[in-house]
Amino acid sequence: MYIYGLKYSKRFISLCFFAVDTHVVRLSNAADPCAGVVLVMINNIEGTICDLSWDMNDAAVVCRQLGCGVPISAPGGSVFGAPLNRFPGMSNVGCRGDESSVLKCSYSSSPPASCSQKRHASVQCTGPDQIRLVNGPSLCAGRVEVRHNGVWGKVCDDSWDQKDASVVCRQLGCGAVQNYQYISSFGISPLPVLMSNVQCQGDESALWKCAQRGWNVNTCPTGRNAGVTCAGGADTVRLVNSGDACSGRVEIKHENRWGTVCDSDWDVKDAEVVCRQLNCGSASRAETRNDIFRHGVFPVWMSDVKCTGAEKSLFDCPRAPWGFNSCTWKSDGGVQCRGKRSQQQSFNAIKKTKTNLKK
Repeated sequence: MYIYGLKYSKRFISLCFFAVDTHVVRLSNAADPCAGVVLVMINNIEGTICDLSWDMNDAAVVCRQLGCGVPISAPGGSVFGAPLNRFPGMSNVGCRGDESSVLKCSYSSSPPASCSQKRHASVQCTGPDQIRLVNGPSLCAGRVEVRHNGVWGKVCDDSWDQKDASVVCRQLGCGAVQNYQYISSFGISPLPVLMSNVQCQGDESALWKCAQRGWNVNTCPTGRNAGVTCAGGADTVRLVNSGDACSGRVEIKHENRWGTVCDSDWDVKDAEVVCRQLNCGSASRAETRNDIFRHGVFPVWMSDVKCTGAEKSLFDCPRAPWGFNSCTWKSDGGVQCRGKRSQQQSFNAIKKTKTNLKK
C-alpha cells in the first residue's frame, strides 16, 4: 500500500526497482508505474523479455517484485509498444509464481530469432497497497480505508485502539494521533471489509504489517468502521496566480505548508468540486500543466484525484495517498470557475473553516 504507503514520485521509484546483484527489473512505456513492458538488466545490459511462454505466473513474480500487487494481465506482442533501442535478452521464462525475482525463474538467455521487437512481454498489475482517510475534515482525519490487490475496502473497528491509529497517522505523514474513532464516527462505508481485528504494536511502518485476521476475512458487525484523527493541521484550498479568487492554480495547505495538486486525471469534475468548495459557482474549465497560471514551487501534495463532481470538498474525492504523486512540480492542476470572489472573501472563508474545525 498510499495510496495515502508509497510515494508516486521518489518513494514509488524506490519500490519499482528491485536489485538482484547486477540485475535490475523495471517497467516501461506506460503512464501507470505498475504496467508496461518488462525491462531486465543483466550484466549492465538492459533488454526486454520475449513473450514466448510468458504467462500470469511470470507476471505475478514481476508485480510482486516491484511492489505492485498482483497481475491483472500478462500481455505479449508489444501491446505497450517497443522500448527504444531495447531488444529481448530473455525468453521462455518459466516461473512457478512464488519466486522473489523473475531472474530466479528458469529462462533462456539466448532468445530465438522469432523474438523480434514486436514480441515484448508486458504486465499490468493491480498496483501497490494503499491507505487513505475519507469523509473527515482534512486529509489527516477520517474513516480508514485500504487498497489491496486493486480493491478499496474498509477497516473494522473491532480491537481498534490508540496503537493502531498511531500507525495510520505516521504512515500518512500526519504526525501523532490525537484520537481514534470507532462505530463509524466518519460515516458508514459501502465498501467491503478488507481488514478485521487489527492489533498493532504501534511501531509498524504500515497498517498491513500489523497482526490481523487476514485479508478479506470479515468478522465485523455491520456499520463498524475504524477512524482516526491525527495532529496534522486542518487542510484548506485556495486558487492562486490569477486576477480573482475563483480561478488559478489549485493549492492545498497541509500541516501549515502550501502545496500543489498533480494534474494526472485532473478534469472538470475535480474542478467542479473545488469551485463549489470555494463558493465560486460551477466550473467552466479544468486547467492542466498550468501554463496559464504558472507552475508552483511547492511540494505536490495530491495526485490522481478522481472526483465524481458531487463531493463537498476536494478532500472527499478518491485520490492517491497524501504526498504520493506521479508528477513534477510543473504539472499542476488549475481551475476556472464561473463565480467571482474577492481575495479578502477567500481569506475570510479559509479563516472561518479553520475556526469551525477547532470547535
